[in-house]
Amino acid sequence: GGGGAGAGADEGGGNRLEGPRGGPKLDVTGVSGRTSDDLEAWLGGFPFTMIAEHGAALRRAGAPEWERLDAGVSYAWKDEMLPILRLYEQSTPGSFVEEKKTSLVWHYRNTDPEFGAWKAHQLAVELGAIMANEPVEIRHGRKIIEASAAPISRGAAVRRVLHERRHDLALCAGDDQTDESMLAHNVPHPFSIMFVPNQRRAHYRSPACAALRALLRGPLAQQAAHASRRQPLA
Repeated sequence: GGGGAGAGADEGGGNRLEGPRGGPKLDVTGVSGRTSDDLEAWLGGFPFTMIAEHGAALRRAGAPEWERLDAGVSYAWKDEMLPILRLYEQSTPGSFVEEKKTSLVWHYRNTDPEFGAWKAHQLAVELGAIMANEPVEIRHGRKIIEASAAPISRGAAVRRVLHERRHDLALCAGDDQTDESMLAHNVPHPFSIMFVPNQRRAHYRSPACAALRALLRGPLAQQAAHASRRQPLA
């Protein structure tokens, strides 16, 4: 998931993650636009691989340190963009700007719904025009407009993880447009689910994340337990 600073972790999410906790035949990777500190706070107690800031940082399961994946990436464009976001922050009551190491985010979750949506569209168009010749990607996510370095993506980080080890099945699930790059990975036996409307890359779509929770608690957890009792693949 990729909620912004105004969106906290799903209450009870820890209990829901007990099903896919992992095992000798199940690798779990959590991918988010949030910082490594946020993911440590939310998922640090689980033996998961974690990808933070849309793919800029990676911590493998069991590893004590985070690995930066953005070496050589320039963030000079942030200096030009920040004043623009501050103007939108001042002109849109309830909105605020979040500064991350790898991106800038304008949040409008707490604004007047109609006015906030109009300002968000206006900002996305303006940033797209100003940054047209810069290596920057503008994302319109759930109640956010986020600008991040184009060379960094969730998809690239996911591909890196998947190609390090053989998997019989790769399940990729997301609920936001920022998750779309993860669906383009070139790996054997991909299986993707998206919980957003009009998403064509995904193999399956569902209107509610409850379907994924049921899958994690039921068939997927049972399959992992069964696989862990089988002999290792030759």
